[in-house]
Amino acid sequence: MGIVVRRAEPGDQRGLTTLVGKAGGPSMFRKLFGSYNFGQMIETSYLSVSALSTLDPNPAGGGDVHLPGNRQQQHPEFLVGFAILSDSPRAGISEDWLEWFSETHAPADAEVTMTNTLWMDFAVAVSAARASGVVSGVAVGREEEGDNNAAARRGEEAEEEEAAGILEDIVRTVFNTLPEIDYLVISLPGDTSTGGKGSKKGAGTASIPTPAYLLRAFEVLSRHADASPNNLDEAYGTPRLLLCDRMAFLPTLAIRPACVEDHDDLMPVFAAQSDLLSATYGEFFLADMIELQDNENKALAALVQGRTCGLLATSSDLELGLLQSCFQLDDYEHLVKASEAPRVLILGPPGAGKTTLAVAMAAKYGSVLVSVDAEAKAAADAGSEQGERALKLLDAGEVLPSEMVLSLVATKLASRECQKSGWVLEGVGTAATGVDELEEAIVMATEVLVIA
Repeated sequence: MGIVVRRAEPGDQRGLTTLVGKAGGPSMFRKLFGSYNFGQMIETSYLSVSALSTLDPNPAGGGDVHLPGNRQQQHPEFLVGFAILSDSPRAGISEDWLEWFSETHAPADAEVTMTNTLWMDFAVAVSAARASGVVSGVAVGREEEGDNNAAARRGEEAEEEEAAGILEDIVRTVFNTLPEIDYLVISLPGDTSTGGKGSKKGAGTASIPTPAYLLRAFEVLSRHADASPNNLDEAYGTPRLLLCDRMAFLPTLAIRPACVEDHDDLMPVFAAQSDLLSATYGEFFLADMIELQDNENKALAALVQGRTCGLLATSSDLELGLLQSCFQLDDYEHLVKASEAPRVLILGPPGAGKTTLAVAMAAKYGSVLVSVDAEAKAAADAGSEQGERALKLLDAGEVLPSEMVLSLVATKLASRECQKSGWVLEGVGTAATGVDELEEAIVMATEVLVIA
């Protein structure tokens, strides 16, 4: 079973009416949230969110789930959750709620403002089995025998847990969608009691419980003991308020240089992904990445609430030629910084004096001399078929194709020595297409000299 959370649509209205009926009925929700009109709420709310599920008719680990009629072989998509959010509470004066809330209920460490807080005016969530018309493997409508039956109670608790998870998915989606929002608040009638799993005796006096699916994501707030009567109490009443903090769902990461103390926290993280990490990055040693940091190698640690949960290792030692050959990097100047070090490409026919000029320029500027002939010989000596083909063409006095030239010299040109000191490349012919292709491909050259 998968849960998909998206913006609510006008077409959800019929499904929402059914959902409310499965979750306790319209009367209960009117007592909790006041009168409601789904069409109007979806159209005018700050944000409305629906959660949908597809129920597998044959869930793993359980018996057959009997769906009514001809639904046996289908995987219907249906609503399992819904929430409406507004920028002010439904009761009271919208512009004054912050003053009242801050003085009466806001936690001391919560920096609640008008712009970082939304009010959840309506929320409903039920298990997929209940929403689809199936509860614990039997059709809704068949009563469980014995209210005190342990198996029945476990089923109820599992449903409550699933509904709470769906509401958490909705809340998480809201925070992901609205990065400027840090808090969600729900206002319920003040005489409601805390119901469902985990309820406390004496928490309220009425028979309408706070929906259990809210209690995992939201914290129940109490009125400040030292809060004096407020002139806005008459407007807002004495509601039961629930608060959800973004940090509980999307905690802010703290980033700092990694240190030896991070090793113990990171070991379980790396162990859980060891095969994937080795396949992606090759063999590595966590201790070395942390301990052997220098000017060329750095490691950053990510922490949540003081505990290390991630590592980013960086190095200046990279295969620039490989990146340049695999990605379109024109917009990024091929990852090469503009510098004063000369990068010269010398073109010309055999016997024109390319080598003599290249040697002189490399000596003058302290640059690396890169010769196509030398790179072809080195490749051939290393057993490269391309190197051997290049040598045969050169011995025959033929011009190498530009693609072959680029392949032979790319690694050398991208080496740290060449990037630091610059280079002079010679040994390239002047085939009609070769010049244009090389000038376009080796765009990092600062100067192209053509010898007639």
